[in-house]
Amino acid sequence: MDLNKWDLPTLIKNQDHLNVLRYIRVFELREPALVVKHGQAWLGPDLSKSGGVNQIVRQTALEQIAFGALDVKQPKLAELCLDRLKKEGISSDSIRFRRLLARCLEASGDQKGAELIYTDLTQDSETPANLSALKRLYALEKAQPNNEVAAQEALVKYISKHPTDSSAWYELAHAKMALGDFTAAAYCLEECMLSTPLEATLHVELAECWMTSVSSSGGSSNKKDDSNSSNNSTLPLLLQARQHMAQALELDPTNTRAAWGLLQCSNLYLQQSSSAAQGAAADPFQDEVAVALMEHAGSILMKKYKGQPMEAAVKRLVQEFLES
Repeated sequence: MDLNKWDLPTLIKNQDHLNVLRYIRVFELREPALVVKHGQAWLGPDLSKSGGVNQIVRQTALEQIAFGALDVKQPKLAELCLDRLKKEGISSDSIRFRRLLARCLEASGDQKGAELIYTDLTQDSETPANLSALKRLYALEKAQPNNEVAAQEALVKYISKHPTDSSAWYELAHAKMALGDFTAAAYCLEECMLSTPLEATLHVELAECWMTSVSSSGGSSNKKDDSNSSNNSTLPLLLQARQHMAQALELDPTNTRAAWGLLQCSNLYLQQSSSAAQGAAADPFQDEVAVALMEHAGSILMKKYKGQPMEAAVKRLVQEFLES
């Protein structure tokens, strides 16, 4: 059956349970409730029916149902899938069985048992299970209270094996923010941007990291201080931040967070530019650009809040930025 000629609602309406599962699997949809519902409708509540398919198709479906059951908090059903897979001839020493067993142990609260299996799976760097296990090890560490450092180490280990996973870089960026390391967070967000350069939120968060890095250090970045070198000046960082805020607004003109950020960032740039410590690195043209961008951001915000209860307060705040 060519699934490209069908859509999921039609398959569901036709009660084509097997192809509902196939469609969700082929197009990598996250529909655990549908998987469980149609899996049990096809194979029965106890998953004992043959389904009229060969062993390989049935085993694949059982594995899919097991993961779906775990997602919807039905660990007993997932364990039943494990039992059925064993009866189908899947070895308890196989990677697919151990990976599923570890997830079942997680669901039952046996974190240590799951960790042992995942750690064992990471020993084979030639299989996709290695990456999956590394990611689950991170999830286990993250779930522990007051365990931020160990969780980060687990995530970094995963990224070292799979550096193109932008979601992992994004996760690491927020972990770094939580620990106050905004320079490292900015680096992680830059890695994210390599795969999703048109995501406005990424540009905003990256700009905020540079701004926070400058503000929290009293005018110097988290890098080593060198007052004699303009390369270590805060102005280049604020220029980057300003560019990313402007880029976010270009990508999404309705992004209020980006408008406020551009207003604040441009204002911060002017403050740093006019200070004696940064005077040598200042550029009059960039000062003019900063003023123009503040006016542009202010105009966007005034239009956004026009006729709303916050209009007067926003107008005063914007005016304070422009006059400071």
